[in-house]
Amino acid sequence: MSFLWTIISPYREIYIPPSLIGRLILGLGVAIFLLVILILLSRWRRFNLPRTQATWPIRFLLLILAPLTSLFIGMRLPVGSALPLPNVPAEPLGPALMVFSALPWVLAAGFLGPAAAALLAALSGALLTIWDTHNLLTPLLMALLGTLFAAAVNQRYRTRLYALLRHPLATAFLLALLYPFLYLAAATLLVDGIPAVRLDFALTRLGPASLSGGGALLVAGLFAEVIALAFPAQWGGKGALLPSPAETTLRGRVLYGTAPAALILVVLLMVGSWTVAESASRSMLEDQMAQVAALSAGGVPYFLEAGQNLIKQLVEDPRLYTGGVDQLRLVLEEDLRSVPFFTQLYILDQDGEPLTGYPNSDHATSNAPPEEQAGIQFALNGVPFQTYTVRPTPGGRAAQVSFLATIFDQAENIRGVLIGRTDLGINPFSRPILESLDSLAQVGGVGILLDEDGRILEDGPGDGDALALPPGEARAPVTQDGPVAMRE
Repeated sequence: MSFLWTIISPYREIYIPPSLIGRLILGLGVAIFLLVILILLSRWRRFNLPRTQATWPIRFLLLILAPLTSLFIGMRLPVGSALPLPNVPAEPLGPALMVFSALPWVLAAGFLGPAAAALLAALSGALLTIWDTHNLLTPLLMALLGTLFAAAVNQRYRTRLYALLRHPLATAFLLALLYPFLYLAAATLLVDGIPAVRLDFALTRLGPASLSGGGALLVAGLFAEVIALAFPAQWGGKGALLPSPAETTLRGRVLYGTAPAALILVVLLMVGSWTVAESASRSMLEDQMAQVAALSAGGVPYFLEAGQNLIKQLVEDPRLYTGGVDQLRLVLEEDLRSVPFFTQLYILDQDGEPLTGYPNSDHATSNAPPEEQAGIQFALNGVPFQTYTVRPTPGGRAAQVSFLATIFDQAENIRGVLIGRTDLGINPFSRPILESLDSLAQVGGVGILLDEDGRILEDGPGDGDALALPPGEARAPVTQDGPVAMRE
């Protein structure tokens, strides 16, 4: 948790699902929220204070306070295990708890009525949408809370429960308990995917988001409670007390008495069922990821051993240091065709200068990484065998692996360096590794193969070129035979 002076940043965006179905579902959610708010505002319009000259200073002051309290002074809550927004190239951030963001519309609810509270809450929610939540439903969710808050503090029913609701702090507490359910509905409608995927995204963000929204409500409720006690004549509804709905009919008394208990029971059953199902699903997924990691990591030493043995066999050919350049190219072509492992072969002389290669004859234009260039000097100093990773060929899905071997003559004098490269995406010895990683696509995941420096060698089908991460980023546990990481 860190202090925020302001949430204003260069990243301003409202997230819209990329698929047509996702946009239609989000649009339907917007329509439902908006319809409910309009129905409630129409039903409770009697609580709206008339627009008189005496109320304009209050309206103007609250209108100025709404953006100030929404954008300034808050805390960035921990992100926890929250999933990032799909297709958004940014790390997930914990929600911002803007401490006084709910204060303007809470005061408007008590002094002006539901309409003003809903408008100010929607304004606050719109600002939070742009710089924090990026959820199009946030303004409507806040407007619904403002409408409910205004109705609660302005109603004139006479039973004890309704009398308690006229206290801002009590209503803020109840709405803070209701907020997680409203947020769950809004977050579920935001992303693409099947209902289970949507619900999983919402649940990973539910805890911090509930603390953010509920915390702002409680702070505003506490301030409003003090103001309501200081100005009781201006706060809340006016008029005689009325019989509550539970007092008017026996049916209403039964309904209002049993409905909360039934609702709580249904919610508990849903939460319990989902928790059990999520735990079982997560356990199955972790087991599958562990199996894929074991199979993939187990295939790495066979791949490296095969490359090492083959490059050692090729480097023992005396033609590599007795023939001319033209003959060397023919030898490399013969070796490449006879051994279906390497995709590129290069020969350098005892000074490290390129002689020839096949199919590309110039090693200088082969996109050699600095590690391989340094390895050439090690080979010329007598290091017999080395392995390095090389960026993929243009359009390739996986990186290349470079095997370096020192060429010795019969007198054990160094005569040059043989470099053999292979593409992980097409090498027959690496194919089982990639097929094992690709099996995670069946559960919506992507397997990533990393080298010992944490660079991505293969990142799943259809992702384009493998990525090379700079030192210090995205490291993963490694084994002696090669690292394997899984991304869910």
